[in-house]
Amino acid sequence: MEFEEFLRRLGSATPTPGGGSASAVVGSIAISLTKMVANLTVNKKGYESVQERMGEIIRESDVIMSDFLKLEKEDEDAFNLISQSWKLPRATEEEKQARKRKINEATLIAIRPPLKIASRAIRTIELATYVMQNGNRNAISDALCSAEFAYSAFKGSISNVNINLKSLPEEMSEGENLKVKLLEGYASNIYNKFMKLFKETPLK
Repeated sequence: MEFEEFLRRLGSATPTPGGGSASAVVGSIAISLTKMVANLTVNKKGYESVQERMGEIIRESDVIMSDFLKLEKEDEDAFNLISQSWKLPRATEEEKQARKRKINEATLIAIRPPLKIASRAIRTIELATYVMQNGNRNAISDALCSAEFAYSAFKGSISNVNINLKSLPEEMSEGENLKVKLLEGYASNIYNKFMKLFKETPLK
């Protein structure tokens, strides 16, 4: 029911939750699939050499899933800060300048949750790559779905960051823009690596 309520709110006429929160939820589904493949590998004959690593991935997946779910709420709260700043008075020049500063400050805060979502999505692709190559062959398509969903979560969250950065003065956005470019390049590389390895990995 909680998920249904989230979807109801997502489809409503309110601006939150929005794309950033949705990206976090998609990320939580992605890491859950990676965890599933790891669980389907534990204690299975033929996978004795990866038991310890699979256990580590299961535990790390729990942490990442918790992070994604927290970030869903953080992203919503961060956008609400911007909305509150928009409502500040602007009758005088002094009020206009103060309002602009508050909007910029709130915007910088608002890019933090989606950046964190993006980093967790990247880690999910890395873990999905391992379980795809070393985990239960019967669940290889689930590892593929994990990587696809994680990359979608990454792109969605980074899109939100880019939109917010465009509203900031260059001196405030320059460093963050560089960070985003580096993340985009790395995420693209590990996703493409996953797809290449997936095509080369026998299904059985």
